[in-house]
Amino acid sequence: MKYKISIKNQFIALRMLIFNGIAFIGVAYYLYYLLGYNCDVELGVVIYYLMLTIPTIYIHIQYYLLNKNDVVIVDMLQKTIHINEGNLIPFKEIKKIVIFMSFVKFRRGFVKYLPSDNYQYAKFEFEDGKRYTLTSLMVPKLEAFINTLESVQIERKRRFIPNIV
Repeated sequence: MKYKISIKNQFIALRMLIFNGIAFIGVAYYLYYLLGYNCDVELGVVIYYLMLTIPTIYIHIQYYLLNKNDVVIVDMLQKTIHINEGNLIPFKEIKKIVIFMSFVKFRRGFVKYLPSDNYQYAKFEFEDGKRYTLTSLMVPKLEAFINTLESVQIERKRRFIPNIV
C-alpha cells in the first residue's frame, strides 16, 4: 500500500470542522436574523467557533508541513516499510510505535466533541535510532493501520489536542 497526503485525506480530517462551520453559520443566522438577538449573542457564537477552529487549523497545518512530501510504501507480504525512497525497513526493525490521539479516539468512542478529534499521529522508533512521524493526513485510519503491523510494540497515548510536540 502506498500512503501520502491527498486532498481526500485532508477532507476526511477536516469534515467535522466544515460541518461545524456550516452549523455555526446557520445558528448565527437563526439567532440574529430570525429571532432578532443583538450582536452580543452572535459574537459569542463566533468566539466559540474560533476557539474550536484555531487549534484544528494549527494541527492540520502542522501535520501537512511534516508529511507534505513524504511517501510511505508498506508491503504486507514482505513485511517491510519503504519511507521516502530510503532503504526497506523490515517490521522486525521497528523498535516501538507510539500513537498519540485525542481522548475520544483513545477510549475508542465514536461521538466526536471537537473538530481536532479526527487527528492522530504515530512516532516510529527504529532499532538503528532513527525516528519517523506518520500523521492521519497520510493514513486516515492510522490506528487500524498500525495494528496490522505484526510483531511491533505499540503504545497508545492520549492528548487533549493531538499536536506534534
